[in-house]
Amino acid sequence: MMTGTNTTPREHPQSRIPRWFDAASPEGHPKYERGSVVETLQLGLNAAHEAILGRLETAMSNAVGDAIAWLRNRLRVEMGNDPTGTTKRQRILSADLILGEEAAESVTQEWIRKLMEAAPGPAHVIKDPTAARIAWGEIHERKEDKEAVREWRVNHLHPKFQLQQFFLKVLPASVTERVPEPLRPGLTQEVGQQLTSHLMLADSGTVRVAEYPTADVRDQGRRRARWEEALDRVCRRATPFPKERARDVNPAKYRKEDKRGGRLINVDPDWHIVVATPEPRRTPLLYVTGGSIRLLRRVWRRPGKRPGDAERVTRATFIAIPVGAALLEGLPPDLRAAATWWRAPDALSTFTPLLPPLRTLKPTDTVLVVPLAYGRKRTEKRVLPALTRLPIQWARIVHRTYRRGGVHEKWFLQLTIGYAAPRPFPPRVLGIHFGIDNVYFWALMEDQGPGVEPRLVEEGRVEGNPILAQGLAAKEELEWDQAKGRWVGGAVYGPALESVTHLFTDRILTLARAKGVTDCPAGIGAENIRWVPKGKGPKEANRRFSAWNYGQLRDTLGYKAPPAGVWATIISLTKADRQQDDAEQARRLARIGIRRLHDRRRRAEEKAREEKGGEDNADS
Repeated sequence: MMTGTNTTPREHPQSRIPRWFDAASPEGHPKYERGSVVETLQLGLNAAHEAILGRLETAMSNAVGDAIAWLRNRLRVEMGNDPTGTTKRQRILSADLILGEEAAESVTQEWIRKLMEAAPGPAHVIKDPTAARIAWGEIHERKEDKEAVREWRVNHLHPKFQLQQFFLKVLPASVTERVPEPLRPGLTQEVGQQLTSHLMLADSGTVRVAEYPTADVRDQGRRRARWEEALDRVCRRATPFPKERARDVNPAKYRKEDKRGGRLINVDPDWHIVVATPEPRRTPLLYVTGGSIRLLRRVWRRPGKRPGDAERVTRATFIAIPVGAALLEGLPPDLRAAATWWRAPDALSTFTPLLPPLRTLKPTDTVLVVPLAYGRKRTEKRVLPALTRLPIQWARIVHRTYRRGGVHEKWFLQLTIGYAAPRPFPPRVLGIHFGIDNVYFWALMEDQGPGVEPRLVEEGRVEGNPILAQGLAAKEELEWDQAKGRWVGGAVYGPALESVTHLFTDRILTLARAKGVTDCPAGIGAENIRWVPKGKGPKEANRRFSAWNYGQLRDTLGYKAPPAGVWATIISLTKADRQQDDAEQARRLARIGIRRLHDRRRRAEEKAREEKGGEDNADS
């Protein structure tokens, strides 16, 4: 057995980490599994573009609020005690949407049948023929320490694949027609996500009342007026604010021995409105259909800088965003001319589509044609070559406001791109246990077959913890600036911590590729740190426990591993396992990872046999 510290696997011939754009995408290949990644491109907009997108954003936000208000009056939620008896909180037994006669006529019985078949539910039976179930509870059994544990789960229909099309049929036309047709599937998907989130919050028992995000919360004008009214009432208040114990407000969040539950917190509703913000959360413009956003290449010639100089050839990448005819025609003449500059014959002939379907621009198109303001090099060398063979699943237009000495507004295009990554079954697994003094401990184990103890091949650790060192240094500088009353809007603490987190994620993936066998990197069994217990030592020691965002490292590893061809699983250790030393915890994570690989291979073989049996029956 070999041991090592501060391993430098970048020198290994397998050390290059493939990115998502390197992944092939064979359809239906059994050795590949699907994934997706988001690429963000900054848009260069003029005043007309910003005015149009601003109106679309407001219309989208108001439409979402009105749609949720419409659903709120028609949603019947049945609450009950936890059937398993393991918790004392109320759970959702079923949630039925009462369509009404008008909505029931607009939706086919096929959609209602799909919803009912997807949600069998308990013995509760819907008597109203115009009601459709969108959530239901079921009892599941799982094994924990060789004992069967019964737990109650509330299943929600998927907002993209089921609720989206359903809401397109049942929502009133007065709501859906507020936004252009390309945005309506995105509107209903946002409504489905909000409704599902509301039901999950109501079922969790962490709040007293799970409120709906209404139009008053989403509309900028209404929210600003509501905030100013609450601020006026708070300033004129002459009596103390009402306070309650945190445990009484959120009974499911705190245990009896948790001292934080005894804190007194302000429960005045006006106070919560004031401390929130007068600015509502931006509602992105979501285009669910991948072909809605078109990428164009424009090549045009311009005269030289000086008389007699040759013409200059300029190339740029543009984005065509559908916004609808009503919005373009409703603009003032000067803004409409600035937004439709590309319709001129000399400009129209300079555009070439980049991605299939190769649709050229037409003067009758109701789109905004805007250039990329940032990220052109990445787009040309990474995004566009990948998009020629990988599909765009959906796109978002996101508006963000930055306050750095002033107010700066930027608009971004986020493309969600699908890919297919290899589905490996590695013979070796790395157990990764995160530490405090050392950034992580690792143990490499080799599979010896089901029912046989894996063989420990190698183990080691990465000494020191530069993530904490850099994060604490940035945090101290930030706190110093705050104490001196300096402007900290451009603080780099968060980005610095995120950057070094990505660095160590890449090093873990590099280690997995270096410690694997030929053409198969080692798998990863990473520790899931949900909480870090603080000690009774000095303040500096406790700061080290809470400074590093372990969840961010776990999530970063989760989405970077599949396109790199590395199998990764997140493992939660038991309390007994966490009491072992660091090296033993890393070995334990590797053993559990190998056990999960056995289960994964078994399920894949069973699925392959079922598919083969279905093909044989079809042939016969």
